[in-house]
Amino acid sequence: MSLDAGTRYRFTARVKLESIPLKEFANRANLYWYESDNCSTSGQFGRYLEPKNQFGWQYLVADNLTPALHAKAAQIILKQNGRYSNGGKVLWDDIQLIATEFKPKRPATDRQQYTRGTGINYLTNGAFNAKLSGWRSSNKTEWSQFIGYTEPGSARVTRYSSSGSNGSGAFNQCVNIGENKKFELGASFKQDELSTASGNGRRRITWYQDLNCKGPSKTDNNWKDPEPIDGWQKLHITGLVAPQDSQSVVIEIIQATHEEGHFYAFWDDIYFKATQ
Repeated sequence: MSLDAGTRYRFTARVKLESIPLKEFANRANLYWYESDNCSTSGQFGRYLEPKNQFGWQYLVADNLTPALHAKAAQIILKQNGRYSNGGKVLWDDIQLIATEFKPKRPATDRQQYTRGTGINYLTNGAFNAKLSGWRSSNKTEWSQFIGYTEPGSARVTRYSSSGSNGSGAFNQCVNIGENKKFELGASFKQDELSTASGNGRRRITWYQDLNCKGPSKTDNNWKDPEPIDGWQKLHITGLVAPQDSQSVVIEIIQATHEEGHFYAFWDDIYFKATQ
């Protein structure tokens, strides 16, 4: 479906389970944003609706949804996971995506004040010399005073699973990028030998249309995951290009454990620099 000029949307549906699935996520209505009018290119996941494990008609709603940066169309896909659906039938009805807010385009801002020279780190406290200052972190992230790559001080992230794999965001930082368009991202990573499970990490980059990481956004497809080896390793991504009209970006560290147990890792010397 083609989008109108809405800046916020409401995604709703009615659903009825004819039998109770093994897991609630067995049945979902997934919403994707697309930059193409016919939903053929540049798709990005937006949100899902998921019924509770109960009988009778349910009304599902996801409100205040911001479309992805440059989105022109949206696609809704009804999905059933056969492994967990318990062979049950599901009735979907009255599926809607409605614009609830229309705002005029923001006036141009003075981007020069946020512009930094090439090679200068946009991130605050990327070396973690000042504890976790400058970063938004989860309660599973702590400052390691004595362990670091080039000098003491790093972020130590814990992930635990009682069964199977799981992962989530560990810490992040938002920066305004000014007039620069091309960037590189780097970090140092070390898995802790005290880990009782294997795991991994990832740096996710999300560009935003407005200052201070607000408005429509787009997640970058460039990443480089650490190798499952001992010792410090450098992770470097080049050729990052800010989408047209984007004014800010979130640099997020995600960490996961692949199996039952604890996976610990250290992150240090994170940088985000303009190359042009």
